[in-house]
Amino acid sequence: MTSHLKIRDLELVVALCEEGTFTQAAKRVGITEPALCKRLLMIEGTVQARLFERNHNCVTITEAGRHFVEHAKECIHSLHCAVHEAHEAKRGEHHKLRIGASAYLSANLIKLLQTGELRLYHDLAIQGKRILISQQMEQVVVVPSGLESLFTIF
Repeated sequence: MTSHLKIRDLELVVALCEEGTFTQAAKRVGITEPALCKRLLMIEGTVQARLFERNHNCVTITEAGRHFVEHAKECIHSLHCAVHEAHEAKRGEHHKLRIGASAYLSANLIKLLQTGELRLYHDLAIQGKRILISQQMEQVVVVPSGLESLFTIF
């Protein structure tokens, strides 16, 4: 019988990949090293692939691990977005992205930004406005925690 993976399992694997050691990954996720090692063995058994090569305290991600981590990050991100959207829906809020652009920016780029698809936000309203740089700085909005990766600063 195979176990089902949980979001927590995905977070453990991502932490191990990013930290590179069991010690640091265990500290980051708030569990002991033996617990992390045991859970990793269960995860690898479930996916039937070795995700990391272990050397003393250091780990090296395998090719299978790279693919797993890539999708694990997407799953974790999608969960955070789902929770955020549920909170917004409860409050009756809708997604709105305001793009302030310099008068020197190409009109074609503004059109491209306005027609771009942000697949996680189906009801996103995009508004573009040409304003002075000083006005743009006054209108900068802080992105909610957990959603920073959705936005790219050019």
